[in-house]
Amino acid sequence: MRTIDPVHHTQKVYRQLVKAFSFPGRIYTLGIDDKITTTKDDMVLLLGCTLLDQGVLVSLVGSYDDTFLHQLTHMKRTTKEKADFLFVLNQEIKEEASLCFTAAKKGSELNPHEGATILLSIEDLSLLAETLPTESHYQLSGPGIKDVVQWKPLPFLECWIPERNKACSYFPLGVDVLLFDQYGRLCGLPRTTTISYINKEVN
Repeated sequence: MRTIDPVHHTQKVYRQLVKAFSFPGRIYTLGIDDKITTTKDDMVLLLGCTLLDQGVLVSLVGSYDDTFLHQLTHMKRTTKEKADFLFVLNQEIKEEASLCFTAAKKGSELNPHEGATILLSIEDLSLLAETLPTESHYQLSGPGIKDVVQWKPLPFLECWIPERNKACSYFPLGVDVLLFDQYGRLCGLPRTTTISYINKEVN
């Protein structure tokens, strides 16, 4: 079985990242090689090698040995409050995600681009699409969303979406979000995307 190459695969990862942020809420795959099976740690390494270098500040929340990633990128480690890129690993999401959105940099009126990018490790992104129009759901709208994008209101979304919406409520200030899972799936949420909860329950 082939293994990932964190250096040479970054071009393909970058192209998929551009797609993910150009068309928010849609799920994309890395498309590296059908014979490669990724793990969560592989995904952190691939995304890190694509996005990070010695000029950015990084915070990783959760259990992850970033020694190899640091050797490849020369990234600078820092706190959640100062990070340009903030990784939150899946086992920490319920406890830490909302705190990360509160703490993360939002940019300033003169420099809104200085807002952080938060990367959330999700167990299985394919679960987002399992919803019906008659069910309560999250609805995404904004630039890059031509058709309706609906997400099932799963517990791992409910624990951070309200804080994410608060963090992006003073556009152009805010944070950008990238969701990823161990199966090589990506989903982008730029700060321009609006996420609304649509309640279909009948009282």
